[in-house]
Amino acid sequence: MDESDSTTQLPQALDFARKSTFTVVELEQFSVRTHVRVIESRMVRIDRESKAVILQDGSCLPYDYLALTAGVQDGTCTSLGRLPRFTDEDMDGIGGSAVAATYCPPIIPRRMLVLGDLPTAQRLHKELLQMTRKTPRIEEGQELGQPGGSIVVYGSSLLALQVVQALLARGINGSRIHHVSPARDTGIGMFEDSVVRTEMDKQYLVNNITLHAAQKIIAIATAPGNDDELEGIRMISTLDATQGPDSKKLQLQGIGDPDGEETKVVEGELLSCEWLLCCQHNDADPDVFRAVNESGLVYDGRLVVDGRMRTTDAHVLAAGTLCRFSRRFITSKLHENYSSREGGELLARSLLRLLDPLGVPDIDEIPQPVSNAPSAKAPMVPPPEMEVPVVRCAVVPGGKHYVQISIPTLTNTLALQALPTNTATRIQDVSLIGGDTDEMEVSGPSRPASRPATAASSSGRPTRYTCLLFDDVGVLNRLEYLGDSAVPVRDLQNLVGLHESYLNSALASFTAGKVHDWVEFFAHPWTSALYHDRFPAFRAKLRTLLAKDDGVRAITDDAAAFMRETGDSRGAMALAQERVGRGGSALEPSTRRLVESQVLEFLGANRDVLNMFLLPKRAGSASGSRLNK
Repeated sequence: MDESDSTTQLPQALDFARKSTFTVVELEQFSVRTHVRVIESRMVRIDRESKAVILQDGSCLPYDYLALTAGVQDGTCTSLGRLPRFTDEDMDGIGGSAVAATYCPPIIPRRMLVLGDLPTAQRLHKELLQMTRKTPRIEEGQELGQPGGSIVVYGSSLLALQVVQALLARGINGSRIHHVSPARDTGIGMFEDSVVRTEMDKQYLVNNITLHAAQKIIAIATAPGNDDELEGIRMISTLDATQGPDSKKLQLQGIGDPDGEETKVVEGELLSCEWLLCCQHNDADPDVFRAVNESGLVYDGRLVVDGRMRTTDAHVLAAGTLCRFSRRFITSKLHENYSSREGGELLARSLLRLLDPLGVPDIDEIPQPVSNAPSAKAPMVPPPEMEVPVVRCAVVPGGKHYVQISIPTLTNTLALQALPTNTATRIQDVSLIGGDTDEMEVSGPSRPASRPATAASSSGRPTRYTCLLFDDVGVLNRLEYLGDSAVPVRDLQNLVGLHESYLNSALASFTAGKVHDWVEFFAHPWTSALYHDRFPAFRAKLRTLLAKDDGVRAITDDAAAFMRETGDSRGAMALAQERVGRGGSALEPSTRRLVESQVLEFLGANRDVLNMFLLPKRAGSASGSRLNK
């Protein structure tokens, strides 16, 4: 969801739900319930032979093609062995009477909630609202009474930090909040930027939030004789492969087992709590996994699909974080590292090929064998090149907006060139992001010190830290933001993956001291062309034309030869930049005329939207015109 769409600061139920990849306006425009029949139920089985889905009430839903888009869910209940059960057949063998379909959800305490969906978020929001109205707020320094029990937030995800901030926003004292994270630090294993990690450490310290890092829950404690009342959790360290003799153990002797062979051992430290909010989201839904596994579909840590988003059954397709490409494609990642929006578009395109008889197949499409068998395997198609940047955003402790936008092929950020900006000033210690960290320690050899704005230039605007990471060839690989105000995420997403020459020579502009705030830099009118929905098609066309240009080929050949001789990728990049010049000033005149003509054609074709650019009256004067780009 675009952060700029969140205009209200009042606590709402959406604070406890995962961010959507679509804005509210987009969902209204789709009118899903107008065109799609929605059945609120759970899939518990897949009958591939009959091509039908069995729901939790035993009803049968036939299909021609099945699309699975469940995604990964919280795996806390699965790791604790609290799984749902479904029975719809005779369990007494031959001769027994058939039983009605029975679905039993996992048995968990009432105040153990698996967050992520909106109904659960609404329930938690309502109960916390009632609790805060009835119970006076516990000020810091007072003893915790029974009405103000501890709240455990479990998970190493952005949703966990979002939930912690939502609790603080509702007036819940930070001393009541315990964050149990399997990751080793406050950065929940996701924040690679030291400035962001330092800010999270500061917010946890200021709000008196207890962090249990590198801990995982292995059991939950309930009241004696009442499994519906939560009393606490038991956790152990994730750093120790085997628990030593110092680990706390509670041994329960099995009834009727004098030899003690069935002794149940519960290890770990006991942490009393009133609420357990699970935000891990690292495993498949148990019902979906059982249905997939029993149907014989290949599941290798995730549901295996090919480049057309098809499983091993030609009639079953899937997309989203539940999936992965086959291991035979060693460069591919789990789909949770790709944009779910892009995966959904690939799935929709594959379904359109199957359902639309007039659709024209792609040239490289592999023809499928004609077979009526429901279990016929589809030919394995290599995965496509995923290009849409991956967006992760949340409101983290301190009420700050965090946004991370990365290209899907990013693997190692240590080899990237970091260009950070920070609008905070040394005078504003309260809002200073990363202010207590030594600049040399934060910067490192490949990370220059963040460029702070002057007090005059930063007055009247929010504090924000922005860091851009470029690779050796000048492509923007990641944009990371932490600040007091929301930013247009959808617009910034269009910038990631572009070469710095498209970004008004970002590297040269930063080196020349012309950039003090990347967010403000990308809010200038010249970026409107980059945010246009037809700009990717323009880039593809321009790339094709420049590949045939003699001047561009000479530059690329010289840079490649330099790279082969020296092995210095940054030196080759510097050589290419010198041959191109800032804004293309050193290019051959014919190459400049080619680029200018294509830019003028693009701006002229989209004049109704991009009316902030001054265009010549005649195309013949294009070579003599200058554009502020």
